[in-house]
Amino acid sequence: MNALLEEMRRSMEELQLGLDGALNMSDKMEALARGIATNQVPALWMSMTSTRVQEVFSLAAWYNDVLKRYEQLAAWTAASLVTPASVWLSGLFNPKAFLTAVGSSPAGSHAGCVPQQSSLAVCTST
Repeated sequence: MNALLEEMRRSMEELQLGLDGALNMSDKMEALARGIATNQVPALWMSMTSTRVQEVFSLAAWYNDVLKRYEQLAAWTAASLVTPASVWLSGLFNPKAFLTAVGSSPAGSHAGCVPQQSSLAVCTST
């Protein structure tokens, strides 16, 4: 997430410099400008996500999705890194890694033995 946000900031600043005439417009800058103008997610930004499901989104919808993902992570890490009671799994860039980490963390505190645990998945619609 941090790498994506940093690249978005960097590329937008670079594009602004190109549009202002301070830099020559590169192919990447032109592709970014074209994506913004046509409401499509720029390929550079899409390449930084681990999932391609967002390819169906317009740029506006994709950006709102990224904001929601950021808000979930920011709320989780604001105070402490205690595993939250509920998680928007599809809002994580790598939900499989999260589930693996949550499933294996009790084993480390119990000398290699994995205690019984369960998960509950509730599907909701908005």
